[in-house]
Amino acid sequence: MVLQTFTLAQLARAVGMSVEDVRFYRDSGLLPPPKRQRTRTDDFSFQVEHVERLRFIQRALAHGFTLEDIARFVDEHGLVTCNDVYRISLRRLEELRHTGDAKAANLKKLVASCAGKGGRKDCKILAALSEDADRLPACHPLADPTQMIEPILPVRSRTARPRPQPASHRRR
Repeated sequence: MVLQTFTLAQLARAVGMSVEDVRFYRDSGLLPPPKRQRTRTDDFSFQVEHVERLRFIQRALAHGFTLEDIARFVDEHGLVTCNDVYRISLRRLEELRHTGDAKAANLKKLVASCAGKGGRKDCKILAALSEDADRLPACHPLADPTQMIEPILPVRSRTARPRPQPASHRRR
């Protein structure tokens, strides 16, 4: 079995993000670090699980969840039951309704699909955020790719720093 591997740029292209976005999610702990390949070079590479995690993040952001909420969702040791996920979703839904955010309608459909009972593996909210939109029925809130919204990330300044010159080019 051949595993599909990705460079950082290939991973970003596969999910429709910029390289900076992928780095941001990796550095913030939402995306696990790349894995070392067992080759002669021992390079690091991203796997299909990284693509799935970034798509999960995109779907969760499109439904109005914050990066803090997403961090709690992806921490397998943090949230033990479906009820934990359900309570976070209800709290986020109330906040979105209060602010009048349009994402509240999609999140309401997602919350309504979940009973809030069982373990993490039984949670309909996490299952829906983890699924491919291509395999979802048309009536599902995640099935419409036009609902996907680019994540709003903190703006980092891109001021140019002077590059060090080789010794042969320095003024004396």
